Amino acid sequence: MLIDAWFNVNETGVPDDFWEGPNGAVVRQFHRQRESLSRGETRAELVAMMDKLGISRALISAFPAGDFADFDREGQLLASISTEYPGRFGVAPYLPLELGMTGARAVTRAACDYGAVAVRIMPARVGFPPSERRYYPVFTKCTEEALPVTINVGLPGPALPAATQQPLELDQVCRDFPELVVVATHMGWPWHNELIGLALRHPNLYIMTSAWAPSYYPAEMTDFIKGRGQGRVMFASDHPLVDAARCLRELDDLQLPPPAAEHFFRAVAERLFFGGLEGKATS
Repeated sequence: MLIDAWFNVNETGVPDDFWEGPNGAVVRQFHRQRESLSRGETRAELVAMMDKLGISRALISAFPAGDFADFDREGQLLASISTEYPGRFGVAPYLPLELGMTGARAVTRAACDYGAVAVRIMPARVGFPPSERRYYPVFTKCTEEALPVTINVGLPGPALPAATQQPLELDQVCRDFPELVVVATHMGWPWHNELIGLALRHPNLYIMTSAWAPSYYPAEMTDFIKGRGQGRVMFASDHPLVDAARCLRELDDLQLPPPAAEHFFRAVAERLFFGGLEGKATS
């Protein structure tokens, strides 16, 4: 069984104005995908692709553009997909950028109304690093709801403040909230060694390989996945920005030992996100 911990749902296509401003940097990095992103991908096409590739489950978020940049619109969309394909998807909406008590209330709605198994935050869009106090009501509520939070780390794709996503910002968070499950996404490049050190330091911190084709994984991260990081790192593609089929082809070249592959492809994500899936609300 294979789990992909980051799919971007994009049923209506990305509007042209999304590529203006800071997101122009994304165009330059992912220019080959622009046509398919503009066209969109139905949920049926997404499931057919999963079946073809042997992906049994995926964590889904909506591509943060147009109407689905709104928290409740995104939550409703993701919950409808999870309900239509029971057992295949875990709901993981982006929290409102205001965070604070608005974000804390959104965490409760995510868990209770939309059946979320995680919530997502991109600090570069928030404009402040995750150690800043406006995040703390969200982290408190996630801890109470036993809901993991994924936090983007590393140089952001859009031309937004990079300093907000330095992995070392998670050190204070993990120390202040030792019961909170924190998943650092995108591997933290170019500060990935800092992230590896933090994962060794904090038992509640995990790493997701989203947004990187495996041929571009830093060598230190690949070694960590094979060795001391077994049980701490999970596979994620960030499909369709990074094609899931390409990821799986290139992962063959990494030659992960069987125990490491089991943790990386299934066990970590299963434990963190899908262990209680059957007990979650899905509508």
